[in-house]
Amino acid sequence: LETEETHATTYANSASNSNTIKQNGGTLLHSVDVTNPSTLPKSSSLFSTIIFNFPHVPGKSNNLHNRNLLKSFFQNVDPLLHPSGSIKVVLNSPQSGFDSLTSIDWKASWNLPLQVLPSHVLTSVDPFDINHNLSSYRGSDKSFTTVSPQTYTFKKSGKVCEGYEMCSYFELHVEASSDTPTLPMIEGFDLKISFLEDLEDINTKVYTVLIVATHSSLSHTMANGIREEIETYVTSHPQSQKLRSNKRNRPPSKPISLILYLSSVSPPSSLINLLESNNYTPQTTSLNLDLWGLLHSGSQPYKRVLLTLRYLYLKKFTLNVLSNSSKRLPETKLHLEKLGFTVSQFSSIVTSGEACSFYLSSLPSPKKIFVFGSGAVDDLSYVTDSGHLISHSITECDIILARGTFLIHTDPPISKSGSYESDVKELLEEGKGKEMIVCNPDVYRPDAVKVKEEDLDVMPGKIAMWYSEILSDSGLPTSTISSLIYQIGKPHPLVFSVIDEEDRSPIKLMFGDSLMTDVRGSNFRNGWKSVWTTENGIHRGLDLNNEIKNYDIEPDHIIPTFTL
Repeated sequence: LETEETHATTYANSASNSNTIKQNGGTLLHSVDVTNPSTLPKSSSLFSTIIFNFPHVPGKSNNLHNRNLLKSFFQNVDPLLHPSGSIKVVLNSPQSGFDSLTSIDWKASWNLPLQVLPSHVLTSVDPFDINHNLSSYRGSDKSFTTVSPQTYTFKKSGKVCEGYEMCSYFELHVEASSDTPTLPMIEGFDLKISFLEDLEDINTKVYTVLIVATHSSLSHTMANGIREEIETYVTSHPQSQKLRSNKRNRPPSKPISLILYLSSVSPPSSLINLLESNNYTPQTTSLNLDLWGLLHSGSQPYKRVLLTLRYLYLKKFTLNVLSNSSKRLPETKLHLEKLGFTVSQFSSIVTSGEACSFYLSSLPSPKKIFVFGSGAVDDLSYVTDSGHLISHSITECDIILARGTFLIHTDPPISKSGSYESDVKELLEEGKGKEMIVCNPDVYRPDAVKVKEEDLDVMPGKIAMWYSEILSDSGLPTSTISSLIYQIGKPHPLVFSVIDEEDRSPIKLMFGDSLMTDVRGSNFRNGWKSVWTTENGIHRGLDLNNEIKNYDIEPDHIIPTFTL
């Protein structure tokens, strides 16, 4: 920093600003050089907060000087920081390196992740609110340009709660042979093998992988989910070895952003090739995602899906969920969070269950509703929250509601059993002519194994098919049958129109595992394109060409999985 005399003669507001600081109890120090410990303040007490706003070496265009400045700063102020204190560094976002999308961006940055001490944990990244006039451009009283300035806050390891610290970084150790080809490396970052590539001939050397949340909170659940996901993948190789003993007593590794890590060391994937080759950019294209069969198996996320979502989120893609789940929005969010997903990454979450609940609420009430449902308490609240009543008699109800296949709300209720199909058809025969609302048009569960058609685990869409057949056999014309069965969810228009109202992207990609719902529904919407994923979900293991021919549906794009 300048001497007092230089500061006074260089900056027009030097005297008034100095007086303001002193009048408010502050102490001014001049000629401080963070690279020279002898010039730093001497105090009997330690500092609770140390702030460095827009650090730079005046007149130096080579970023090596600025990197060295930051490294010296962290080294020299660390002894002055209270164990529970924090260090805040304000930089333009591109300068930090945390948001670098390419190796060129990284090389042009000040590499902030590599300048901090191993004992410093990144705890937050917040926008810097500029409420004063910035000056000191090239050592003069001129303002300088800012580009998305951010405040990067670091705390000492061990003084951050355990849950938070685990969210800030994690370690993964894998052994690799010395003759394994070395991928592009970042200086100071011990990584030569990507967990996304084929792990062959792995047997000798230990490396470290780490991930840091820099744009949004990374929950403990998600951090553990990512760690377990990568470890499972890496340690599936018989010669690999994971080493995580005594983790809490190890100093944390230096943080580096996930997006930089993936950009630097990951081979291109079918998903990335799809986006890049068709010029599907964050500015023009939103990604609309099915849930079960695309992102998760019902009980856990598919391999590398959490990393993929975070990567696309950091690339600024709009991510929407469009699911045929019969759950309402709160239950859907809770389920996703339990599986380790970060719900805040999704701009919109639309489920057929939420749309159906909204539709029921719009009907004149109260209606008596007979339910093919999911569970006693959930089905009861679903109906009553919409202003209607549960009916235990299909002949006395006003509406038949198909939202699940686990419980039939007769008196007494009928649980799903081997005679489920005959039980349902018998009831539908008794209630034929009633209006039916379907909360989930899926016909089979995404995890069903297709050996014989009759062996598949059915969904509410199958109940609608049985009802349609019964009505047809009774002689009703197709137009009447269509008016009696109202299906809410993909491939039907209502849920797509909800996304259209909330998302103005010119191009909307619909990713899903089902030809009948995801692909068919998006193929008939203006501005929508379908992306069929084939390795998980309802069509897995089948002849894809035959499936396309049998269902007479042609997707716009086909990729194996929604993963990097």
